[in-house]
Amino acid sequence: MRSTVNLHASQCETPTKAPHPFRIRGGRCDFACAILLSSIAIAGCSETNIYHEPPPPEVIVIHPVRKGVTSYLQQTGTAQASERVELRARITGFLAKREFHDGDTVKAGQLLFVIDEEPFQIQLLQAKARQGELEAALKKAEQSKAREITQAQRELDQSDLDLAISLHTRTETLYVRNATSREELDRTGAALKRAEAQVSSDRANQEQVAAD
Repeated sequence: MRSTVNLHASQCETPTKAPHPFRIRGGRCDFACAILLSSIAIAGCSETNIYHEPPPPEVIVIHPVRKGVTSYLQQTGTAQASERVELRARITGFLAKREFHDGDTVKAGQLLFVIDEEPFQIQLLQAKARQGELEAALKKAEQSKAREITQAQRELDQSDLDLAISLHTRTETLYVRNATSREELDRTGAALKRAEAQVSSDRANQEQVAAD
């Protein structure tokens, strides 16, 4: 927009007489009035105002970007776990360690707490010592029972041996008198050998049990 100042011809001319508000006294014009009139004349005859075009406005250009926008909804509510699990220790003791932090995700079977193990380790050692004593007593009883069984078996086999000796002796007497057959003599002789072998085996077992 250009601004133009239009001046009338009367504004560029020097007035020949003073305006009505100023009066001449004694053929002379007041000095202040003359200065004021000169300033008005100079201002009215000055050069026309020049329009200077403003600089172009600064425009910021941004290229559009397409991306996902997350919509948030703020509400007031109460949070509640989807599943509740009750943790209860099967033994009593002092809690020594916790194997999780608040807010962690845990799984079934995961170690969560550690109870002080020292009292239970002492009890375990005592139980093992007691177990050793009982096992030694049991072994001793078994050995004693084995000796008794071996002794009884040896006595039984010894009785069979005595019977076999008696039968074989009688059979030999009858065979000499031709009162029995050779076959019967051989049978009693074989039975005598089996009885002797069994007694020898019982004696070896009894010595082994005694050594153990």
